[in-house]
Amino acid sequence: WKWVRDIGLTIRNNGQIEFIQGAIYDITEQKRAEQALKLSEERLRLCTQLAGVAVWEYDGETGQIARSDNHDSLYGLPLQEEWSVARFLKHVHPDDRQRCRQSVAQTIAPTGAEGCTFDFRTIWPDGSEHWLSLIAQVESRDEKGIAQLIRGAVSDITERKLADLALLASENKFRHYVEAAPDGIFVLDLEGHCLEANEAGCRITGYPQEEMLTLSIADVVHPDDLSIAERHIQQIKRAGHASAESRFVRKNGNI
Repeated sequence: WKWVRDIGLTIRNNGQIEFIQGAIYDITEQKRAEQALKLSEERLRLCTQLAGVAVWEYDGETGQIARSDNHDSLYGLPLQEEWSVARFLKHVHPDDRQRCRQSVAQTIAPTGAEGCTFDFRTIWPDGSEHWLSLIAQVESRDEKGIAQLIRGAVSDITERKLADLALLASENKFRHYVEAAPDGIFVLDLEGHCLEANEAGCRITGYPQEEMLTLSIADVVHPDDLSIAERHIQQIKRAGHASAESRFVRKNGNI
């Protein structure tokens, strides 16, 4: 089958329709292109919604930002009539607002970079706090170098950010425990080189921390106990844990 466009007009004589004249144009390829574009846009819409990503486009001439249908929902909002840099900043967490304002301004400015990426918080109308990640790319600038067209995307990274913050808190808690522990704690690589040593461990060996980090287990274990230390490390590699006793030689030579 074919898609056609029919154009007709009446031919009149003394006000009376004498006949109808028309023309038919084959628009099959145009229709197929329109359908392909519609399908592509629908696929993009589904992909962005499922991935929690929204796309947007900034028009430097009008200052308006066109965006995908799911964009405003990332801010906890129903679809807004318009979106602009000012409205975007309004919905950024107050503690992140100045940083975001500077990044946007620097990107639009004549001397700005050709893009930017930053994470920020937004507070939904219900009071909940959410993390978003924004990426922007300048597509064109005017004769003065001011950005006229910027395209980008924004995505919800709340779960990942909360996981990162929880991990950081856990690491800080563990590090505090290590530093405050009354026993010597050492972190070694697979070859026995010291990567970390707490204050108690430095007291045991007599080495300051910065020097301790340049040594290996072979530098502090008594020569007669090196085989014990080597077997100890091999046992840890195999079983994941081990226990052994050996003598340390302190920096001043004492055992």
